[in-house]
Amino acid sequence: MLAPSRCAAWHGIVKASTIRPVRRLRIGIGVLLAVVLAYCLWVTYAQVRHRLATGHFAVLGLHADVVEHRASIGIPGITKTYEATVTKYGLLPVLVERCTYISDTMTPGKMVAYNIERWDPQSHIWKTALEFAKPNFCTPVPLSMGETHWVRSWLWPGQSLSTEEEATGARQPFKKGDTLRFVIVTGVTGAARTRASYPTPSFTIDEQMLDSDTPYRVRH
Repeated sequence: MLAPSRCAAWHGIVKASTIRPVRRLRIGIGVLLAVVLAYCLWVTYAQVRHRLATGHFAVLGLHADVVEHRASIGIPGITKTYEATVTKYGLLPVLVERCTYISDTMTPGKMVAYNIERWDPQSHIWKTALEFAKPNFCTPVPLSMGETHWVRSWLWPGQSLSTEEEATGARQPFKKGDTLRFVIVTGVTGAARTRASYPTPSFTIDEQMLDSDTPYRVRH
């Protein structure tokens, strides 16, 4: 029979060995709940901010939007540029293909490929008007882009990619009154595993280029 002192010591060891896993479990649950709460707060904040900025909520996953800018890039009659963005909402990152380049000011840049669709009021469907999402989308452009490369990398929650600004109203064959939308394409080359597309909300061209005979650059 164990002496009382040894028995007490034995019970102490058993009790300590039982309490430690329970404490670890409680700590683990507490950390998990804190992470879930932080994620829920971040999602709520991101959704409220998106709602205030765009007037609609974003779906979880990749979500595309279009932004209108007031800008003058030397095209008569054109005072607006448009930019499409794709943002990751959700918990896990996703692989997205983008074009990286060095600008004419020797600054590194990146942009995502896209097409432009126009609403056909007669057939009531969206039709591709300009298709840019091809492998040659990421090629050098004189006085604009150099050292271009297709890159597949992670887009993390809260991060965005942009098509960069362009004077869409100055593109042919668009005219004043056309309803358009960008369609962002996250996989273009053969190395991309998926070719997913994400349309933006629609927007209407409300201005007209005054000099249609001169070939102006719509991107700078």
